[in-house]
Amino acid sequence: MTDHRTDQLASGVGADGATRMINGWSRLAVDPERFLDPAEEEMEAVGMGAVYTRTSHGRPLRDIEPSQRADLLDRHFHPYYAALTALVGDHLDQHGRCVLIDLHSYPRDPLPYELHAAGPRPQIGIGTDQHHTPTWLRQQVVDLATDAGLRNAENSPFAGTFVPTGYLGDPRVSSIMLEIRRGTYLDEATARPHDGEVRIRDLVSSLAERLAAAA
Repeated sequence: MTDHRTDQLASGVGADGATRMINGWSRLAVDPERFLDPAEEEMEAVGMGAVYTRTSHGRPLRDIEPSQRADLLDRHFHPYYAALTALVGDHLDQHGRCVLIDLHSYPRDPLPYELHAAGPRPQIGIGTDQHHTPTWLRQQVVDLATDAGLRNAENSPFAGTFVPTGYLGDPRVSSIMLEIRRGTYLDEATARPHDGEVRIRDLVSSLAERLAAAA
């Protein structure tokens, strides 16, 4: 469940004025990209909502009381979410727009928890949203991936992208998710990076550079 070295994959974006926000906690503590309302979060069906109760293989992870869940949310979920929401607001105040690049990694082979594992597993999965991912933003990623010789697919094996609830529907906020298949940049058995990491880092940096130039 680890997004291996995604902080390093985005290490070059600061040169173009982008801000990196790094979640230093494992999603086994909390997953801040889940809906808090179980009725809205499909991953609750496999015990992997905002607070996980099952592992990626469906085995019990923990039994948790409501008070323990609330404590985890107070210590980890709410501060992260508030910080990201404030960061988006700051960028809107300064620039009148904000583009979120939601960066993740995923394994070559599907894990049992995956609800939509039948689709392609490309080197770069591009998660989009009909309201927050304009065509031009998606095309920037497709063009960069194609130029780098990296296979890509939209909304497979994971779909959608992340926007703080307070900005859902706000046309000033664009968002796209990049799901990098781990073998593209590291050895999955050891998590040690190989030469492919430079190619992915350059792609992410180039995307930030193009977005900055389009401002």
